[in-house]
Amino acid sequence: MVVDIGGGTCDVCIMEFQGGSGPEQRLAESRILSVAGTPVAGDALDREIIRNRIFPLLGSKARYGPSNLPMPQYIYNQILDWQNIYKFNNEEMINWLLAAEAFSNCPEGLRALRCLIQKNYGYLVAREVEAAKKRLSEVESTHITIQRDDIQIDDILVREEFSHIIEYTLGEMRDCILEAEQNAGIRPEDINLVLTTGGTCLVPAIRAMLEERYGARKLRSRDSFTSVATGLAVVARYV
Repeated sequence: MVVDIGGGTCDVCIMEFQGGSGPEQRLAESRILSVAGTPVAGDALDREIIRNRIFPLLGSKARYGPSNLPMPQYIYNQILDWQNIYKFNNEEMINWLLAAEAFSNCPEGLRALRCLIQKNYGYLVAREVEAAKKRLSEVESTHITIQRDDIQIDDILVREEFSHIIEYTLGEMRDCILEAEQNAGIRPEDINLVLTTGGTCLVPAIRAMLEERYGARKLRSRDSFTSVATGLAVVARYV
C-alpha cells in the first residue's frame, strides 16, 4: 500500500508485486488492486488550526451590539481560505466591523479581524500556521506568532491538542484508506508493506493512525517531497 498525503489530497494505492530479475520485469508482473483518494490533506489540517486557535483571537466567539448578538460565522467560514479575504475589503463590511468593534465584548479581536481584511494578511497567517504544524512533527509544542499592526498573536499549540482538533480530518483520511482496502478485497493483515510519502505523512497523528492499523514494522517513509516525480521517471524509463 502506498499512502500519499500532501498539501491538497490524500491518495492511496494498493498493488501486488511478483518477483523478477529487475525493475522492468517486476513492473511488468505487478498489478494495481485498488486506488482511492479524497481532497483532504495538509491544507485541511492548517484550516483546522486556524478555525480552532486563530479565529477566537480574531473575535469569532465575540458578541456585539445592544442585543449581544454572536459574530456571524459566515465571515470566518469565507476567510478560512486566505484567497477570499479581499472580498470583504469593501466600505460596507469595514464600516460594519467598526460598529461591531465599538459595541463588542472583544474589541481587540474584531480590530485584529479588520486589520487582517484591510491589510490582506491572510497569506501571512496561513504561512505561519503551516510552519507551526510542521514544527509539531519534531517538538511537543510550538508558538504561533503573528505580529503585524493590530494583529498581536502569540499562541502556544501543543501536539496533543493539535491531534485532537484534527480528529475529523483524520477520520476522512482513514475512510479513504478503508475504501482502498475494501475495493481491493483485502484486510489490514494482508498488507506486507505500507509506503508513506507526502509531507503530511510526517504528522505524528497520521503515523500513529497507520501504525495502529498496520503495525509500525510495516511502515516505511520514502522521499516525502519528491516521490511522485521520481516514480514517474522510473515508470517512464520502461514505457
